[in-house]
Amino acid sequence: MYLVQTLLFLLFLFFAAQSAPISLNPENPHYFLYHGKPAILIGSTEHYGSLLNLDFDYKTYLSTLKKDGMIMTRAWSGTYRELNLTFGIFNNTLGPAPNRYLSPWARSSQCCYKDGGNKFDLSKWDQNYFSRLKDFLGTAQQNDVVINLGLFSRFYTQQLWDLSPMNA
Repeated sequence: MYLVQTLLFLLFLFFAAQSAPISLNPENPHYFLYHGKPAILIGSTEHYGSLLNLDFDYKTYLSTLKKDGMIMTRAWSGTYRELNLTFGIFNNTLGPAPNRYLSPWARSSQCCYKDGGNKFDLSKWDQNYFSRLKDFLGTAQQNDVVINLGLFSRFYTQQLWDLSPMNA
């Protein structure tokens, strides 16, 4: 079952990439084409936790980007997260409050995840995560915002590895 779910997820990513409205400009590959026109990606990328942090209002954030003429933001997929004051960042969106972190994987019945609740079961997807991901990407599309979605990152400290859902 895990293999089937993983393959379905990879197919989702493949087809999502195929329908992406952004590509390299064939006349000058130093620039992009966005909706068929040359574009430079200008945006706000400080809210990396906009997808995985349940307290972050991404709808307001993405509509604000559009209103301010920005067309790009960056978000982490949920495989990497931080704590509130990691790297001295106060109100770090990658550091959600305890029990406000949403991961691609469902919680297991095994106690004790480092930041509250049960550990994660890497053989089961969390449908709430994928519902939020779909809505997040749909909201970005409605606002003409390109999402740079980070799938993986290195863990800079042992404390960050301890927070990883992959450290089940």
